[in-house]
Amino acid sequence: MRELLLGGAAIPAPLVAQMTSLGLMPKVSYGLSEMASQVCTGVPTAPGVVGKPLPGREVSVVDGEIQLRGETLFCGYLNDGVIDPALNAEGWFATRDKGHFNADGALVVEGRLDNGFISGGENIQPESIEQRLVDHPSIAQGLVVAVPHPEWGERPVAFIDWHGEAVSEQALSAWVREALPGFMVPDAWLAWPPGWALNPPASSLLSWRRSS
Repeated sequence: MRELLLGGAAIPAPLVAQMTSLGLMPKVSYGLSEMASQVCTGVPTAPGVVGKPLPGREVSVVDGEIQLRGETLFCGYLNDGVIDPALNAEGWFATRDKGHFNADGALVVEGRLDNGFISGGENIQPESIEQRLVDHPSIAQGLVVAVPHPEWGERPVAFIDWHGEAVSEQALSAWVREALPGFMVPDAWLAWPPGWALNPPASSLLSWRRSS
């Protein structure tokens, strides 16, 4: 074994370091079912960087949204026996993923457009905070959601799943603030609820948000 392919969530920096120390080359990927899986592959050099498109795939970013086309693109969605191609006039499929290209021409995935929210006039992408959280050596998983706030509209709150010794809220806030603006520091740090496993159900998040 020489390389390991990672994907599906934020890639923790401690995991990349551990793989490298074992002599393995970590690779990160970006893909989706509509493109028959992989679209980009590269070395995880920075948060969100997923490399350049693989052969037969094209990537474009329009108004911050990642769009795709290529040989592996699906025929469309089947609705009532009729195929909806879900493409624009030029054959591009809009993914609803937010991203941009860096100076090296690699795609950087920032998160889902639908997940973004505004807090006190500032745009917040929860996935950026989640990436910073999983880079902490004591955090196994982090999930950030927006909750209503009487003054700022919405504010981020984080659920933390520890795989090491828990650290204080002050230490967590300082950890996030080292890499991100202060307005992206979560207002509350909550324990990872039992039963969420690796992927908390959307219904649980909606129920928690309503009750908050």
